[in-house]
Amino acid sequence: MIPHKTLPANLLLLFVLLAVNSLTFFGCTKNEEKSPAIIEFSEVGEPILNHLPDLADQADDSNTSTVFPSDETNATKNEELVETVTDGEIILGQTLLSSEGNQSLPVINLLPPHDDSGGYQSLSYSTLTQFSYEIDWEADGVEFDFSRFAGRVPQSIRNLNGSKVALEGFMVPTVVDESNLVKEFLLMPDQLSCCFGQAPEANGWVVVRSEKGVGVFMDQVIRVLGTLTVEERWDEEFFVGLYHLDCESLISSSP
Repeated sequence: MIPHKTLPANLLLLFVLLAVNSLTFFGCTKNEEKSPAIIEFSEVGEPILNHLPDLADQADDSNTSTVFPSDETNATKNEELVETVTDGEIILGQTLLSSEGNQSLPVINLLPPHDDSGGYQSLSYSTLTQFSYEIDWEADGVEFDFSRFAGRVPQSIRNLNGSKVALEGFMVPTVVDESNLVKEFLLMPDQLSCCFGQAPEANGWVVVRSEKGVGVFMDQVIRVLGTLTVEERWDEEFFVGLYHLDCESLISSSP
């Protein structure tokens, strides 16, 4: 029988250390095989820095400042464009109607000049609207009171009653017959009142009536010749107007 020999403790410890080192070596090698490969890029083409603009030139250009006109310069130019326009005066082919609130609205007036020698005195809206005028149905419409009427309407305006006048403005038809003839229309001082919804003052329109009827003339200045009546008229609680004109002739710029 072969006698059993026991390995020395030092030699056994050496074998254990060698075994541990072998496992560590193979484990690291396997991990290194799974790690991704590092890709190196090589330069292709020309560097784009050669195509950038010269920053020195840009710096020189940035030193040039832009000069903007000052507020004083703009105000001076605006003052040069302002023209003083009197009632009925035509400047550069344009005229301003006489409404006080319409002094900055130039319109094209192609009508021939009016001749007062024909029996119709030229009348302007600046005359008709030169006073503040307010009226109320409860206080002024239910029962006519001349003293209150005289307090609302100046004597100079009341004196126009029955006079033959020539008045210019824009037409707003209110009554048109089956033949497309206008039997009644409002004569407005400007297109803001008649076409763009700006409510005029109670003394800012004229009610024009024509027995024979007239044509429809929209978006142009017309001249109406006739007899003026200054009178507060109501349609029940609805205020019709202070000025009423019986049309005897109408002049337009249309052929």
